[in-house]
Amino acid sequence: MHNNFSQNRAEAVQIKWVNTLTDDIQLYSEATGDPKSPAIVFVHGFAQAGLAFDHQFYDHDLTSRFYMVRYDMRGHGWSSAPDSLDAYNSDTKWGEDLQSVIQAWDLKNVSLVGWSQGGVVISEYIRVAGQENVANMIYAAPSTSIGNPGPSTLNPNYTAIFPAIISTDYETRMLGFKSFTTMITKKPLAQDSYMKALGWMLATKPICSQGMRKRVSDNTQALKNLRKPTLIIQGDDDRIQLPLATQITCELISNSKLVTIENAGHACFLDQPKVFNQLISQGEPGLV
Repeated sequence: MHNNFSQNRAEAVQIKWVNTLTDDIQLYSEATGDPKSPAIVFVHGFAQAGLAFDHQFYDHDLTSRFYMVRYDMRGHGWSSAPDSLDAYNSDTKWGEDLQSVIQAWDLKNVSLVGWSQGGVVISEYIRVAGQENVANMIYAAPSTSIGNPGPSTLNPNYTAIFPAIISTDYETRMLGFKSFTTMITKKPLAQDSYMKALGWMLATKPICSQGMRKRVSDNTQALKNLRKPTLIIQGDDDRIQLPLATQITCELISNSKLVTIENAGHACFLDQPKVFNQLISQGEPGLV
């Protein structure tokens, strides 16, 4: 699982703490590439951080063509993590957080990449902020709404470990996240990647996970109204999301295209970074 990594990571990255539009929360964010290039914002999944996108953020080809921004969602990574459920169970704050990041970096005509729960966030952004400042949407193994009635889009093997993941007992939570970490990719992660993924999971407060679990974000109508070119990417061996998840997304968004990456799991951008990055490069306005 090698990629075309930059040799001078630190000097190529800018850091910015973003104040959220709705409450007193600071979001950690980073940018790399030429600010004059087309902009991409990456939104990570549940109990992860922006560092999940290292294989994209430090790729020579992508940094030469795009201005890339990633951030840690509220309660995740280095961003603020309040001790109140109200900070996490809102149906608008997560989308407004993304709006805060886009405004803070002064991004125009942006491409939005949302992985898993990040798909809910970029969909919520469309609902709360509109699609005028969006070039295209890229969903990776996405959820697009949460808390809606209907059949579950999650693999039963994943939902079986969810009580452990949201537990307030550290050892129980650790065991749950160890199982989760082994499920997100088809091939076992390299030791350093495994430890990084597990570390960020354990750094996520239980109250954040519980609040996310309780929240309702219905973005169905917003996606029905979405007219921007949309690329939906899934791995052929996703052990977190059922195929129903991408099927729902495809049916909602009229201007969408589904691509399945072979030999990849839920985190298809980790299993097959070269293929995923090529899809991002091709996912420019007007492709779909």
